[in-house]
Amino acid sequence: MIPVLQDYLSIPDGTLTWNTRWISDFESPWSIFEKLKYTNLAKRKDIFKLFGNAETLNKKTIIGHKNHDLYKLSAFDELLFDQRLGFKLLKYNETVLNSLVGFLRGGENYEKGSEASEYHFLEKNLSICMHCIKDGFHSLLHQVEFINLCPFHNSPLINHCPSCKREIPYELSDSYFEHPYLCYCRFTFKKIDSNSPLSSLWGKYSIDDIKNSQVLNWLSLGEQEKNELERVYIYPLSKMSKTPQILTFLLNVSQKQKSPVKLDKFYSSVQSSSNIQFFKHPFPENSFKGYSFEQWSPIDYSISFADSYGNKPLIKEFVKIKSNILNAMSNHLKRTILKHHKTCIRRYVRVSRYIDREETPICPYAEAYVNWKQELLSFKHFYDVDSQPLNLQNRARISDLSVVISPDPLLSILDACIRAFPIEKPQFHSHYKWLISHLIWHIGKQLFISFLRNPNPSIKKFTEERIAFEGHFLAVLFPQKNNEPFVVFWDNKHEWLNDNILSCPYPTVKEKRKSKLEESFHPMQVAIDNLY
Repeated sequence: MIPVLQDYLSIPDGTLTWNTRWISDFESPWSIFEKLKYTNLAKRKDIFKLFGNAETLNKKTIIGHKNHDLYKLSAFDELLFDQRLGFKLLKYNETVLNSLVGFLRGGENYEKGSEASEYHFLEKNLSICMHCIKDGFHSLLHQVEFINLCPFHNSPLINHCPSCKREIPYELSDSYFEHPYLCYCRFTFKKIDSNSPLSSLWGKYSIDDIKNSQVLNWLSLGEQEKNELERVYIYPLSKMSKTPQILTFLLNVSQKQKSPVKLDKFYSSVQSSSNIQFFKHPFPENSFKGYSFEQWSPIDYSISFADSYGNKPLIKEFVKIKSNILNAMSNHLKRTILKHHKTCIRRYVRVSRYIDREETPICPYAEAYVNWKQELLSFKHFYDVDSQPLNLQNRARISDLSVVISPDPLLSILDACIRAFPIEKPQFHSHYKWLISHLIWHIGKQLFISFLRNPNPSIKKFTEERIAFEGHFLAVLFPQKNNEPFVVFWDNKHEWLNDNILSCPYPTVKEKRKSKLEESFHPMQVAIDNLY
């Protein structure tokens, strides 16, 4: 239900230059504070003095993200907002955010850093419509990650100053604006008109001015549609602001009960068998080291707790699935996109060099593959990749379910699955194996595509950035009833790159063959040569 602004307004006490008619529908706390600063020549510290709660006012210095966070507003007192502004800002802000994204789930245990907001799908930085901000207005709708265009103007949203390109965090701060609507680089965001004050433009935006039909559909979602969307888990490292099709996907899922929308028209998907969570997997009871199935405690909160119940065989089973999937991916790559580059890979891991040349060209496909496998299997040296003795230890190298980073985005979705569909007995975990298989495949695929686009190891990229989805997405739809399947969705943009995108320095069969002028400088080979 869309909150009605008038329900949150009263009469201010007149201590400030302020008018409740200056407030628009869906206006953000940042926008309210900027207006207060503008009309009352106030600074950040004045806002805290005017509206801070007792705990905040007792602090000598007000520092830390928690106190400046504009999503939670935990440093402020609602009674003071109501008294001095005639506006229940905390309640209105919370109600709007909950109506926009509060019902969504996205692997909720995953946090992007220790200062993460409890809300997901919201921008960390200020997201700006240049048309709105010229009128001194900023909307909470702008802060929703999967809304890429201003709902009022259908214009692109930006998260930095157009002049100096500096990103502006969504928080109460004086560090990015010298004065309200004025960046430190002297770029002014407000409309300059000597004939009329800026405040004459305030309060003119309402829900009736929203032009974006998808946003209107999102705002009109009923409880049944929202309940349907609670079953959707979007991969946490999705860059939603650069993936406009996510909103279309969510709207299509929400309409499933109303009309038979065929999501396969827009996205690729794979679904499990119905009742997969009840499929029995044979598990010898003696493998649980003294724990009988009758004594076994269900895993219903997090897979990370499985070890504390003495369930290492179960974890080993899941890790085995991960190992098998990664090995299958490696073989699949060599049969498809790397089909003509197998000798390039061998040349690369042999550390082969032409003795008659200063430099030996490196195939970008071989470099991408080796870097990809080295990252996934934690090889210390690139030349150990695909080495036969070490290949036998690949499974030992995969010690847990994390993909490559911690905290891991994969585990957050798996933990969400555990909470929704607990593993009641160790024999009944087929749904978990199915989910692990498909998520590992897609995350591994994303990592390889990232290395293929940027194979050069001298160009540093954090692993988290490499496995982030940008311009495409991955989502899981959990079943609502016992007889429904699990479904994994991804859009068609997430496809393998064509074989002819990169240029291999060994284009012909003859050039791919080992030359007589080529020598291996693999450390093992060098050590053997030094013996003679």
